[in-house]
This record gives sequence, C-alpha cells and structure tokens, in this order.
Amino acid sequence: MTNLELVTEAAKEVLGVLGQGYKEDVYEEALAHELRLKKVVYERQRNFELLYKGYSIRLNRADFVINPLWAGQGGKELVLELKAVKEINEGHKRQAQVYMLSLNIDEGVVMSFWDDVLVEQVTKPTKDRDLAVAQPRPASGLAVPALLKASAEEVYRYFGQEFIYREDAKDVFPVALGVELRLRGCEFTESKRAVLYKGHSVTSHDFEFCFSDGSVAETTFYKKPEKVDEESEELKFYKKAFGLRAACLIAFPEKEKDEVRVVSVWPGGGVRAYIDIETTDLDRAAGELTLVGIYIENDGQTELVQLYEDSLTKDNLLAALEGTDRLYSYNGADFDLPFIAAKLGVDLADAYRHRDLMYDCWNRNLYGGQKKVEMKLGISRETAGMDGADAAGLWNDYRSKGNPDALKLLLRYNAEDVQNLARIRRKLGVG
Repeated sequence: MTNLELVTEAAKEVLGVLGQGYKEDVYEEALAHELRLKKVVYERQRNFELLYKGYSIRLNRADFVINPLWAGQGGKELVLELKAVKEINEGHKRQAQVYMLSLNIDEGVVMSFWDDVLVEQVTKPTKDRDLAVAQPRPASGLAVPALLKASAEEVYRYFGQEFIYREDAKDVFPVALGVELRLRGCEFTESKRAVLYKGHSVTSHDFEFCFSDGSVAETTFYKKPEKVDEESEELKFYKKAFGLRAACLIAFPEKEKDEVRVVSVWPGGGVRAYIDIETTDLDRAAGELTLVGIYIENDGQTELVQLYEDSLTKDNLLAALEGTDRLYSYNGADFDLPFIAAKLGVDLADAYRHRDLMYDCWNRNLYGGQKKVEMKLGISRETAGMDGADAAGLWNDYRSKGNPDALKLLLRYNAEDVQNLARIRRKLGVG
C-alpha cells in the first residue's frame, strides 16, 4: 500500500471509532496514535521558517509529514493537512501548498473528518522561490501611496495567491510588507494611539506603519470592494480623531482576479485631482511635455496647479498630488499618464487610483474628444474652438517670441480642460 492509502485507512478507523463532530485537534491526536499502531512513520508539527526574500517573518508547523526522510525508508515525504469540515475547499488546498513550498515537499494531501473521510490530493506549485537574502537599496523618492502600492504588489507577487488562505495571513503579509519597505529604504515604526476622555484613556488604536512624514498606514484583506470602503471610513475617523497628516489603507485581495489597492484616506470624501497635459507632439519620443494642469477638490475647497518650465518636475508634481485619493483624466490611460511617465519618470497610474472618464463616456454612448463630449453635456468654455494643436502653437509662440499673451491663453485653455473634467464627472454621476 502507498503512504496515502495507509493514512486513509488509519483515518477511516479513527472516524469509525470516534464518529463525527469533534474538533480537528482531537482527530489529529487519534490519527497519530492509529499511525503508531499501524507502524506508519510520521513527524508531527514539523517546524519550518517562513522567509520573505531571505528574511525570517514567522515560524510555522505542518500537521503531519508522512514518511520523513530521517526514517530512512526511501520514497517521498508527504505533507498531510487535517481538517474537520464538510467540504475541502480551494483555500484548504492552498494552505497545504504553502507547507509544500516552504518544506520543499512534492506530495501533499488535505484530509477532513466529517460523515466520511474526505481526501484531496494537492499539487505543489511549480514556481521557484529565491531564498537569497535581498540587500537594501537607496530610497526611491516615491510618494508614500506609490511606495506602499509598489511594495504591497511585490509582496503579493512573491508569495502568490495561495498564501492569502493561510490562517495567519493577516500577520504574515504586514510583516513581509515591512521587510519590503525597509528594503526600499523606507523606515517606519508601529504606534499605539490613545483615545482620551478628559485626560483619561478610554481605548486605543494601533497603526501598523507610521512614517517620518507624519502619515500612517494599515493593512486589510478584501473579497468585495465594499470591505475596502468600510475600512477606509474607519481609518478616516481615526485620522481625524488623532489629527494625522495622512493615512493609507493597503488592501490585499482574497480573490484571484482582484488587485492590491492602496487608498489614501481624507476627511470630506477624499481628495479628487483632475489632470491634463499639453505637449508639442502626440508622439512621446518626439514631443515635449510643456504643461501639466491639476485641478484639486478637497472637502469643498478647490485649487488649480499648473506646472511648466522650471516648475515642471517630478517632485513638484508629486507634491501637488499629495493626499490625492482619486485621479481623473480624459484619455489619460493611453496618453497623459504614459507621457508623464516617459518624461518625468513617475507612473501616476501605479501611484494613485486613476479613472479615465473617456471610458465612462463611452459606456453612455458619448464618443469623441473631451471638447465634443462637453458640448453634448452642455458644458461651456471660454476657449471654445481651440484644440491640442492650437495649444502647441501657443507654447511655440511663447517660447520662440516671448509672447506673454500666448502663455496666458494656453494656461486658460489648460485650466478649462481640468476644471471641465470635474464637471464631466459630476454630469456622469461617477465616483
């Protein structure tokens, strides 16, 4: 008989004697005794060190390893993960995969004690894990939301989806994220903040990550977007209660097709920024980025920022967008944001939650460029009739001839572009 057949036979004997209804640890203890009676060699609760890029983040144990190598019986080891559930689901199997990967054991099985002994064999994931110790590198200079998103995505990529199903995932992922942040040159501390009533502490709140710029961050896991919204509201409350400069929620997905999300949390429903650029050519390789316009809405207040000439830098752009919860554009996914990435070296689509309103317009049968859509929606502008080619001509007139009126008109044209993006969003009724 194979090792799996021997273990299954022993498990059926245990269930036949004990019956259904006990907790997992009871069946584990009984199975260990039955395996001894049947002279099946095993190792219980084998320790292994869970590593992230060569850094230890947690010690773990597998329920059983059948036919351990030290027994000298030949053949392969088998990871056995026990459950006491009606149905073995994908999460249970993926938990076994974690043990198989971490222990480098090729064979695995999940076994559950219910009205019968359920058995599901598990395939070891084919990916290799590099256990070399990663070396810290200089700070990237990214704004905190962008750094958090890049770091969280790297942790999620490194571990893979199966690690989400670990019972201790809520501990493993934040610790690994801390390692990744420090590898990227970002230092942080943990912090417990007390809620005071007339000087008396009535409760407290723990922040997982507190950064030198005064911002904080927390992690969560979500299956539905509503979970992210709910926890964002809670974090918004604590940000206001403690007078924090900024706060971010890092949300790891529990479903394979979802993405890591980082939400910047602000009172008043979040900071919205609308962005539009002016260039000398549609081709990123041949064209020059001449002007970046940003229109900001924050808790009933608005601000217009226009960066050009010496002010048009990566640092100034990130400073203008600091605290932004949502970034809006029109055709920005294909034009504005890639152009900015090519010229300034910052990927705004990666740093912020970006919504391209052009696709929302398409979903409502509103086609054409931004100006055409504005006309269909009844939105007016003083610079009606101008387009991108005219804007390029104005820039050339300003730079070659020093014409201040050309610059003034260009700035007004760009201002209407970003301000009307806000009007389009409200007309469409999108968040």
